[in-house]
Amino acid sequence: MQCSLFLYKSFCSISQSVQYIKNKLAPLLKAFAEEKKHLLLIFSSEVRMTNLVEVKVGLHCDECIKKILKAIKKIEDIETYNVDKQLNKVIVTGNVTTEEVIRVLQKNGKNATPWEQDLQPQPNC
Repeated sequence: MQCSLFLYKSFCSISQSVQYIKNKLAPLLKAFAEEKKHLLLIFSSEVRMTNLVEVKVGLHCDECIKKILKAIKKIEDIETYNVDKQLNKVIVTGNVTTEEVIRVLQKNGKNATPWEQDLQPQPNC
């Protein structure tokens, strides 16, 4: 009989301890979860991929360049953009892909293709 009374008291004590811990930890865990969500939102909004996109496009005249720049300005998440009239090259940096830039330029009637780098072998230093 004493053994079962001891077990019962121990169980009650453990149960109360668990409940006490749950009551104390629940607000802390909830606050932690909210803070974690907040931190993830901040982190995800701050992290941006910056790509360098180079596209070959016919730059015949100043009107072509104006039309191209106007179209590129409308692309979301771009950081910088420029044209090199001598090379017929459009350069865009930001969270964009080559395909996005080409699609925008083609939508505006310009024939655009990915810029091919000179694949000259580099000397080993």
